[in-house]
Amino acid sequence: MKIANFYSTNPNIGNILPVLGIHKMLGQAPDIMMDCRMAHLVNPDSYDVVIVGGAGLFSACFELFWRWLAIVKKPIILWGVGGTWARIGTPLGKDKLGQSVDPRIIRKMSFEMVNVRDTFTAEYYGFKDADISICPTFCYFDEKEPLGRESLYAHHPGLASKETLDRMREIVTDTTDNVKRGKAADVVKKYINARYVITTRLHGCIIANALGRPYIAFNTDKKIYEYHRLYGGGYLLEDIDALIKEYKKGSFVIRDAEYKFDMTQHIAKAKVFGEKVKEWTSSQK
Repeated sequence: MKIANFYSTNPNIGNILPVLGIHKMLGQAPDIMMDCRMAHLVNPDSYDVVIVGGAGLFSACFELFWRWLAIVKKPIILWGVGGTWARIGTPLGKDKLGQSVDPRIIRKMSFEMVNVRDTFTAEYYGFKDADISICPTFCYFDEKEPLGRESLYAHHPGLASKETLDRMREIVTDTTDNVKRGKAADVVKKYINARYVITTRLHGCIIANALGRPYIAFNTDKKIYEYHRLYGGGYLLEDIDALIKEYKKGSFVIRDAEYKFDMTQHIAKAKVFGEKVKEWTSSQK
């Protein structure tokens, strides 16, 4: 059986790490790797099954891909996928790109297996029997790293202003936008060196937790709120002013020293879905 994996090749490691986690659980690299927006250039006769994932592939910028996939007669597996619901007031909150694919497109499609990263995504797209588990990024990392010393701010320019970035640079020791300009490991190293991560990015929360660090997140997008609600792993604040106020009081330093979280059960559940996919693909050969 030949597998095609359609994903996002945007160099944000929030797109790269879930895909690597999927491949690790699958036990192999798919036969075809292609950016979703270019998938129509691949002859469907060259593969037998489609894996769509991971990351935010329900974001509106992929809507043409979903319209195309809806007419491709191949088994489809959704794996670790979610959407974008940017808050009003953020740069993306006024833009269609800050929203998600029209659910009417997805609800008309049929899928062999479905795994999404939160209950809101499942309900929004009408996946009544969806497997809901933590992002495949967690299954990429083998073990947690000892806490570092830095305070890292992971910035999303579409969800927070340059003013926010400038203000955060005054109180943290390092920053990242999660975009890979060399090796993905160079960005991950910033997280390894951190004691905690302040972020406007969902994958700021995810990578921090996967490496054993708590996060302090701004509630800039529904997907961040849903992650925090389902998995914990840190603190959720409404805006930068609240964060700076708490930071100056030293609240986070004190709380971080005592903060404990355990993702073991969530990771185990994600791996169960991976085993189901492996069994299914093996049975089709």
